[in-house]
Amino acid sequence: MKIVFIYLLLLLNLYAQKSVIKTSFINQANYANKSMQEIKVILLEKVKVDAASEIFGDFIKSETDIENGKMIRNLIISEKNGLVHIKGTPKYANGKNFGDIQVTVEAYATDEDLKNMSIQKIKVTDYVYTNPNIALKDIKKAAEDAFLVYALSTKRASLKNNPNQISIARELSIALSITKSVFDPKNSAYTMSGTVDYIPFFLKNK
Repeated sequence: MKIVFIYLLLLLNLYAQKSVIKTSFINQANYANKSMQEIKVILLEKVKVDAASEIFGDFIKSETDIENGKMIRNLIISEKNGLVHIKGTPKYANGKNFGDIQVTVEAYATDEDLKNMSIQKIKVTDYVYTNPNIALKDIKKAAEDAFLVYALSTKRASLKNNPNQISIARELSIALSITKSVFDPKNSAYTMSGTVDYIPFFLKNK
C-alpha cells in the first residue's frame, strides 16, 4: 500500500507589516552582456522577490512517498512567491563594492494580496470514484488522486482536461485530508469525503 504525505512548513512572520523598505544589489560584472537599463530591470525583479519573501515568508513543501514502510521518494520544494506593489520611484545607487548597483524600494501588499497568500480549504463530501479496470491494490491511490484533482478543479476548471492533471494537482495542493473512505467491492468504487488545502496565489499563477 502506498501512502502519500504532503506537508507545508510556512516560514511566515505573522506580525509582519504589510509594507517594507527593501534594498537589494547585484554586481554588474555578472551581467557584462546587459545594458544598464536591462540590469536595472533584473535588479528591480530581485528586490520584489526579496520584499515578497519578507512580507509573505518562504514556503517549503515536502512530499514523501512511503511504500511498505519504506521511503521511496522525498521531494522538497522551496519557493519565494507573492505579489508586491512598489510605492513611489525605485532609488538606484552604487553599492559598497566596486561594480555593485543597488536599488531601494518601498514595497507593500494589500489585504487581498495577503488573503491570496494564505492557506484556504476546499471541502468535498461524498465524492465517488469508480474504475473496474484498476487492480484492487491500486484503486485507493487512484481514488485519492482523482479526489485531489476534482477538488482543485472547482477552483481551476482547466485542470479537468489537462493530461498532467495529477502531477499538477499534487504540486498545487498543500495538504490532502481524507475524513471518510468507503470501498464498494461490487462496483470497484470508493466514496470519499475530506479537504484539500491550497494557496489561491499559486493556484491562479502556476
